[in-house]
Amino acid sequence: MKEYSQKVSKSDYPKRIFSGIQPTGNLHLGNYLGAIQKWVQLQDSGENVIWSIADMHSTTLPHDPKDLNDNIFKITATLLACGIDPNKSILFQQSTVDTHAQLSWILGCLTTLARLARLPQFKEKSQTLKNVPLSLYIYPVLQSADILLYKATHVPVGQDQVQHIQFAQELAIKFNKRFGNTFPVPHSLVNGKNKMQVNV
Repeated sequence: MKEYSQKVSKSDYPKRIFSGIQPTGNLHLGNYLGAIQKWVQLQDSGENVIWSIADMHSTTLPHDPKDLNDNIFKITATLLACGIDPNKSILFQQSTVDTHAQLSWILGCLTTLARLARLPQFKEKSQTLKNVPLSLYIYPVLQSADILLYKATHVPVGQDQVQHIQFAQELAIKFNKRFGNTFPVPHSLVNGKNKMQVNV
């Protein structure tokens, strides 16, 4: 599926890069090479960047609240140690901003069960669960709210997340058609071997 073309001129929405990371435990080399290293490169190149500790996403599946709280502190410290600089980037905890949940509800009213069912990660993760929580089904709506809330134009992702960015594009277009031009249509920055590639 091809990404949607942005319907407004670039001057209407300045370039802004947004991404989040779940505080689900200790980071490994794959997290560093696949995401954090790219975040630091984007930050240090002078891009307008916003990074989120996506703790609401970490509650999608059963979890220990104490462990989650500890992991939030650990991942924040790790990101800072790896080079995320609060003087160059915005770094924040997702659950401290109420509008993530509020926009997620509004966007949820614009999508359908059938559309969510076509997203690949739900199919994969639900196969291993006896009781599938609703949160696992609808978390792409929250992910879209995360992106659109900050009027992000670009989102660094792995290839496995491109369909979720396409879903966010659809929701941005639907919202804009119904309520007026509000959100840019975000594009994925896909990790290549040596650089980030924009899917257009």
